[in-house]
Amino acid sequence: MRDCPYLSWLASIGVEVIAVKELIAIMAKALVAPPDQVQVIEIAGEHASVIELRTAKEDIGKVIGKRGRNAQANAYHLERCLCKAQETRSS
Repeated sequence: MRDCPYLSWLASIGVEVIAVKELIAIMAKALVAPPDQVQVIEIAGEHASVIELRTAKEDIGKVIGKRGRNAQANAYHLERCLCKAQETRSS
């Protein structure tokens, strides 16, 4: 397993971190060949949590995609889910 610094996610708006971790794991496992090598780790801070994605060295390119397109798309989807969850909580 290799650390992938490009895919650290910030989940800081009060949404359950477990749900965010599960969503990141599902998206990453859909992209890689051996999905059992995907690890999603939470690093809790005082004001925010960093979600770190780790995968096998040969799968980093699949997760990031050409010119970061997969990573950007996944970040967009995560942001939309977090926004929807925040809207739901404030309603």
